[in-house]
This record gives sequence, structure tokens and C-alpha cells, in this order.
Amino acid sequence: MGNPEALLPKDSKDLAGGKTFYHSYFQDNRYRKYILNFFGLLAVSLFGVTLYRGYVSSLDPGSFDICQVGALEHRGKPLGTHGPRNKPRRQNIEKLCPRVEPIYPEINTPGIRRAIAYLQSPDFLFRSAKTLGDAIKVRTAVYDDFGEVGRDDRWNKMERFHDYLHGAFPAVSRYLLVHPVNEYGLVYEWGGSNENLKPILLTAHQDVVPIEQETMEQWEHHPYSGHFDGNDVWGRGALDDKNQLVAIMETVNLLIQSGFRPVRKIVLAFGFDEEIGGDQGAHYIGEYLLYTYGEDGFSLIIDEGSSMQSEFGSDIMVISTAEKGFMNQEITIKMPGGHSSIPPLHSSIGIMSEIVVALESHPFERVLSDDNPLFDFLACSAAHARDFPKELYDYIVQDDKQALADALVKLNPRFDADLRSTTAVTTICGGTKVNALPEYVSLGMNHRIRRGSSISEVTNATADLVSSIAKKHGLKLIAYPEDKKYYPESSITIEIKNQREPSPLTSSRVDIPSAFKLVAGNTRAVFGENLVVTAGLNMGNTDTFWYTKLSKNIFRYAPMPVVKKNMHGVNERVPIKGHLAMVEWFFQFILLTSEVEEDWFL
Repeated sequence: MGNPEALLPKDSKDLAGGKTFYHSYFQDNRYRKYILNFFGLLAVSLFGVTLYRGYVSSLDPGSFDICQVGALEHRGKPLGTHGPRNKPRRQNIEKLCPRVEPIYPEINTPGIRRAIAYLQSPDFLFRSAKTLGDAIKVRTAVYDDFGEVGRDDRWNKMERFHDYLHGAFPAVSRYLLVHPVNEYGLVYEWGGSNENLKPILLTAHQDVVPIEQETMEQWEHHPYSGHFDGNDVWGRGALDDKNQLVAIMETVNLLIQSGFRPVRKIVLAFGFDEEIGGDQGAHYIGEYLLYTYGEDGFSLIIDEGSSMQSEFGSDIMVISTAEKGFMNQEITIKMPGGHSSIPPLHSSIGIMSEIVVALESHPFERVLSDDNPLFDFLACSAAHARDFPKELYDYIVQDDKQALADALVKLNPRFDADLRSTTAVTTICGGTKVNALPEYVSLGMNHRIRRGSSISEVTNATADLVSSIAKKHGLKLIAYPEDKKYYPESSITIEIKNQREPSPLTSSRVDIPSAFKLVAGNTRAVFGENLVVTAGLNMGNTDTFWYTKLSKNIFRYAPMPVVKKNMHGVNERVPIKGHLAMVEWFFQFILLTSEVEEDWFL
């Protein structure tokens, strides 16, 4: 299976033709489309000059660009109905969103050309849909109560997924070194010819979130069927994160079969418990990689994250260069029990309810900090998005970040979570019998900590709120004790269950060679030269938390020209066009990393 002739078409023609073999394949389609557009406009003109002029003035030039999704054009209509404009609507703000030129690999061997032809063929489309569907069929859901590896047999399900990987990607299994880490973590190494270059690290996770049994009947196709309906692959993990894991493996498998050998070493790392924090998967993988390669031992890291985002009437590709912090807290009230016929004025449940009201009535401050890449996204939207509000544009020009933050949330409340630390009360437990006063009541809450804030800011604010309520009811407050099981009578205890500070910020400079410029340039080369690409903030938390010492260039990015929908929800699915786009992106990116010098990653 390592021989490219065993898989790739032998009669593939030279697709290069010009500066890249990706776009030359579509030249004929491009001209045909412009001809059709011309005759369409000519037909409209027959209805009169006035009607014609009105029609033309309403057109979005970006919607006529055949390169809107680059190499995907031959598979159907470009993804997204509102392409960014060819020329920025407001020229004087463009300096805040400099365009990155597309970057194409120079390698153009017969094996690579055959691989590209196969990658763009209907045969690969159906094979890829089946490969991803088979991955979904292997059930790898993890739960919060999973015990340690070696002590909890429920982890054994990961062995079946490893068997799937071994069978689905024979070239990878044959040519790459595989290191199991803490039993079920996987690290693959593909040696490069130049050992002086730092390797790249491509990561994903094997596990998925569980299916709520109450929702099973709402699924159009069984969540573990991996069903392909001709457009989408359905099932749990189709978007998070078997899609990216399979795309990486397909890419490496295909490159091996093409005869390609990297100059820069490539490392793949797949955790198995990202959905419950990564403590046993990415945690141990991170330690292994740190021991093996050292601090800042990788040129860059790419993990799951953001992709296409539709805002302000346009589609913009977002590459996340940072993520918020994370913390879970638990509050426990212990009070005397007794018969409900002689209750106190306020029961433990009543006091806990008061705490919930206090927490939700005192949100954290809204701040657009200097280290929040949301500003980059807004600046690029102001420069290129069709419907960007003038009010926001003015605040960007004036660099009035606080006014910008407040006005943005007023126009679209969904951005509020990007700008403040959030508190979500998610669990509450207490009471065992309707006529007995509860002795224990516990509450769980999740915080996502904004850029520029910290864990201590959240804990201090929580303790201040709870302290006033404890004092009001004559209860002793025990805030963050070292003994986490210390619950004395008539007390309120606050504990931290787990925590992560906001991540370091990766540079998004494009005026010099940089890792971000390479990622963005590859994105525009593969998906279309008119695509607007910007840095952004990842709202969720990823396994990259465990990898922060390995590189200063960390990108949380799912390279798909598709807006993610139904992730973690009912009817999770991924368009096969989006999945194939991701394979194409990784294919070209790996080629590029073998061609650029080390100064791109400094």
C-alpha cells in the first residue's frame, strides 16, 4: 500500500499549468461561468435601461468570483452565499486588516499531481465519506465520571478506534512511528530529511460527547451510523472532532502513497478525553512531547477550533490565535436538617437560590482588551463585510475599544461572551424527601474567563458575593480551603474543581514571514484568493492548553469553508465538501512546511 501506483490514477495530466496545480483544474469552468453571467446580464438589459441599471447596482461583486472556494468549485455551488467584496468598502481602514497573499507550494512531482487528481475525483469523495462514516461508527463517547486509565474498563472502547485507524490508513501504520501515551493517546512521527528544522504538530481528539437518550428519536439518522446522504456525513463526532482527525490521517496517507517525503518532521497527536478536560490524554501527550522535543520544540501547532464565520452579510475565515480561560466551581451549603413542619425562615435551598440570583445579577465587566483577537475580526469585518454597521466602524477608526464593545453587544448580544468572563450555573443538588429539610445543597458553575482577566479575579468576585449572603444568614464562609472536603455545620464552602488561565496570544503579524501568514496564505490559496482571512478568539477550550510550552505559534483552526452547525447537538453532521476542503488544506500545508525556512516560525 506504500506504492503510489497502487492507489493514484496513472493517466492524470499535468495539472500545474501555471503557478498552482489547484486552480488550473478549473480554468474552463471559470470562463464558462463568466460567459453565462454576461448573457444573463444581457438578457436583463432587454427589459429596459432603468431595470438593467437597478439590477446591476444590487449585485455583490464577490458573489461572481469563481475562486470563492477555490478548489471546491468543481464539486458544486461555492459554499456561502455572500462572498467578501473584491475591493474593501472602506479603504481607510484596510491597514487594520492587511490582505495575506496566497502562498502555493512549488513541489510539482508526478506523484503529487496524481495525488491531486485522485483527491479531486468522485472516487475519493465517496471513499472519504465512507472513511469518516466508519470512524463515527466506532463509539468513543466519554463521561465526566470516567476513572483513571487502567482502573476504569470503559476506556477500553478506544482500542476499537485504534483498530479502525490501523485498517483505514495502512500507509500511515506502515511508514510512521507510533507511540502510545498513557495507553490510549497516540503520537505519530514522520521523520524529515532536515533534522535542524523544528517539526510541526497536527492534533485532534478521538473522543466525542455522549448522546442524550431523550434525544435519540430526534435524529434523522442514527448518531453512530456514519450515514452519508450524498451531501453530508451524519453522526456524533462528524464536526467534533473525528472530521479533523480523519482529514489529517487521510492527508498523510495520501502523501505517503504519492512518494512525498517531508523535509520538516511532522508529528500527529491524538488525545482521547478532550471533552472532559484532557487530563489523561493531552496532559500526558504534552508531557511526553515536552520531554522529547523540549520547550518551544515545535514550529507551530494546529488543533481544532474556528472556521468560516458569517457575520455582517459576509463570510470570513477565522483562525483563532487565543482562547478564553476556564474554571469550574462548586458551592456547598451545610445546615441542620429536621422536619419540614418546623422550618427556619430560610432553608439551605432557599439560601442557595439567593446565591444563584446574586451570581446572575452581577455579571463581570465587559472589556475588549488589547490581547483579544476579536478586534482583528471586527477590523477585517469593517474593511470587507458588506453590512458592517457604520457606528462600529467609527469606533474602530477612533480605537475606542470600550465604546466598540458596548455598541457591538447592543447590536448583537451573542458577542457578549467574547468580551466578559461568564458564569453559568449548570448543576444543583439538594434534598432527599419532601418533608425533610436538606442538610447539604451543592451548586456547580462553569466560568469562561475573558482575555485580560484571570482566575483570581473570578474567585475574588465569587467570594465577595457569597460572603455577604453568608453573613446575612449567620453562616461561616470557607472560601477555597486546602481540604476540599471540609464542610462544617452552618457553613458555605466554595471550591475550585478545575481551572485554566486564558491562553497565551499567538502573533498574527503578516508584514513579515510568520506562522500566521503561512496558515492564512495557505487558506487563501486553497479556498480562493478573494477570501478574507483574520485572527479571532476561540470560545471553547481545547487540548492546546496542555501544549502551550511546546510552541509559541498555536492555532485553533478547522480549515473548512463551512459554518459549523449542530456541533454537540442533535443531527450533528458535516458537508462532505467541507471535509474534502480540509483534506486539501492539510495536503497543501504539509507541502508548504517542507519549503519554508525557519524564520517563518520565529
